[in-house]
Amino acid sequence: MKEAFSLLRNVITKRNIDKEDDEYDLFSKMMVKRIRKLPEHEREEFMHEVEGLYFNKLVTGQNISSTKYLMLKISLMEISPMKIF
Repeated sequence: MKEAFSLLRNVITKRNIDKEDDEYDLFSKMMVKRIRKLPEHEREEFMHEVEGLYFNKLVTGQNISSTKYLMLKISLMEISPMKIF
């Protein structure tokens, strides 16, 4: 049993060493630091604005119909009633 835990620990350690952060990992870590510097009452709104930007990019990139767009927008608003777009 002790050997199994040692082997598992070695595999996890090696995986963490082998994995280098790419530009997306670094960008997200930088944004997390910046978001934490915002006043607490602005953080949630900011995150929803970013989600809205992503959603708009997703929608325009996929060229979906206006009906699907409205359905997605409504479903997001049900999850979070804050202004999304």
